[in-house]
Amino acid sequence: MAAQVAALENRLEGAEYQQRLLRTTVAGLAREVGCSLGCQCSRCEGSYTFVKDGSMYCPRCGDREPL
Repeated sequence: MAAQVAALENRLEGAEYQQRLLRTTVAGLAREVGCSLGCQCSRCEGSYTFVKDGSMYCPRCGDREPL
């Protein structure tokens, strides 16, 4: 049982590390194209939003809201 818990902890740590790398990469790409990474989409909750020119845009569902 202890070995299984340790294995799960290692997998979780790896997944969290990969998530941090991806978020940093996406934020960098957003900056490259002139926008910033916003919050989680309040409509579909399936993506972070991009913020540009006074609005937030969800690339997953297409929702756009003014700031």
